[in-house]
Amino acid sequence: MRLCVPTEDDRGLAATMAEHFGRAPFFTFVDVGGGVDDDTARVVRNPDCHAHTGGCHHVPILEAHGADAVVCRGIGRRAAAALIEAGIAVHAPSARTVADIVTEFRQGRARALAPDAFCTGGGHGSHGRHRHGHGTRGAA
Repeated sequence: MRLCVPTEDDRGLAATMAEHFGRAPFFTFVDVGGGVDDDTARVVRNPDCHAHTGGCHHVPILEAHGADAVVCRGIGRRAAAALIEAGIAVHAPSARTVADIVTEFRQGRARALAPDAFCTGGGHGSHGRHRHGHGTRGAA
């Protein structure tokens, strides 16, 4: 399975997950293999990290990199719907680093992000940011 984790930095497995999918500076793709040494991480700059238009224009990027699932805490309803329609699952982690997220998946602790946890666009401040408490709320 290939995971896409929106990240704040480009440190691969050591990268920190970004709070919001669409505004993440990077996408870190990880092939979750059978053992720790089987994991490979590939980091791609998010070309649209400051765009916040309707829908999800990230689907082609994720499809091009073969993502099976996105792991994030914050994602808009339209973006989540577009990903799910494209066959890309959306999961909520409790971990903060890519390596720990991979461990969650391996241990079967990864949970689908519930629709009531998707962002509705409200709460954005003047800088287009809002706080997320999505890490545990809404996991099904």
